Amino acid sequence: MPGKHARRHFSQLSEFERCLIIGMKTVGWSTRRFAGQVDRSECAVRKCWEQGTREGTHARKVGSGATKKTTRREDRRIVRQALVDPTRSYSQSRVILELSRNRR
Repeated sequence: MPGKHARRHFSQLSEFERCLIIGMKTVGWSTRRFAGQVDRSECAVRKCWEQGTREGTHARKVGSGATKKTTRREDRRIVRQALVDPTRSYSQSRVILELSRNRR
């Protein structure tokens, strides 16, 4: 078909794109028109819109994704160590974190 071009495949919609889809569909843009504007498939736009109307949200569900391996306290400690000594390697930082974890 003339005018058709390949769309991007296998990349998730960003938070910005999801918000944009909800906003544009709310004001009346068609799925086809919007998909062409953002270079996404009509199916991806339609699924995002359906999820937004079904769940009342465009964001991911709470609890979806991998579970965290570190606590918030450990995250703060890692960031603090990186700011104090930016030349320290990841493995050195990990050893320090493990030592502090074992002291408890």
